[in-house]
Amino acid sequence: MTNEGSSPTISLGSLEIFKGVMDNLVEGVYVVDTLRRIVYWNEGAAKITGYTRSQVLGCRCGRDLLAHTDPQGILLCERDCPLEKALRDGIHTEYEAMMQNSAGYQVPVLVEVMPIRSRQGRIVGAAQIFRDHTRFRETADRLSQMKRVAMEDPVTHLGNRRRVETVLQARIREFERYGLSMGVIFADINNFKLINDTFGHDVGDRVLEDVAAAFRQTVRKIDTIGRWGGDEFVCVVPHTDGEELDVLAERLRVNVRRLQIDLDENRRIRPSLSIGTATIRPGDTTDSLIARADLAMYENKRLVKAACYVRVNTDA
Repeated sequence: MTNEGSSPTISLGSLEIFKGVMDNLVEGVYVVDTLRRIVYWNEGAAKITGYTRSQVLGCRCGRDLLAHTDPQGILLCERDCPLEKALRDGIHTEYEAMMQNSAGYQVPVLVEVMPIRSRQGRIVGAAQIFRDHTRFRETADRLSQMKRVAMEDPVTHLGNRRRVETVLQARIREFERYGLSMGVIFADINNFKLINDTFGHDVGDRVLEDVAAAFRQTVRKIDTIGRWGGDEFVCVVPHTDGEELDVLAERLRVNVRRLQIDLDENRRIRPSLSIGTATIRPGDTTDSLIARADLAMYENKRLVKAACYVRVNTDA
């Protein structure tokens, strides 16, 4: 395995048993000797990097060949090199990095580095296995996008009913396990059907978007606001009592009432809300908590008889 009078190196003969397997791997595999000279290079490595065997065998990896940078852009070849750690200390490392290919582009890779030892236990080299992380990232991005779409209302870009129910169930479990207080605000845009019937659904969507923006600006980061359906919104408010919940509900009502949606120089919509609140009780479920807040909202609508005002200027 070693050449007399020189540093220990890896003989390709010792890798012949695995050569057929490694050459058919999708992952890239290369092996270096104790001087970090590349002594083995598989087809997977050639496909990922663009370098052929003849271009890399006998070369040292480093700044000018297979340069690795960490997620912060720091060159690993000059600081804390995983191959050096494997050769010097026998450390097995797994990490994510950007690897420079033959065209000079950065390729995201998942990397595993391990020492190679002789039968006597001496470190005689190191192997690096790496896989192109681009496809994995693309798949993760697609899955993230699918999850976002499944949990997001397409008009307001708030959470949808499914998202609100998921969060609400988690908060109920927190109450049952730890006794953490929480409450729900149920809000309805007054006379929203009239807006749609009079001005069309595009205007109705504008109203929904502006109301959603007012909600975002009013609630805390730990609160979850979502469109329950149609003209209804639900806000899940953790760590609150009934008085604090009512204060937040009133701020929402006031902030939405301040909105002015100009359709043209003669028409303006000023939306308003009917709001109900409910704090959690022992034995509550998602349905029972929402039902109490919904009932309180309708009682508020009946008492206040708030309207969504449409101001029409008649001046020519």
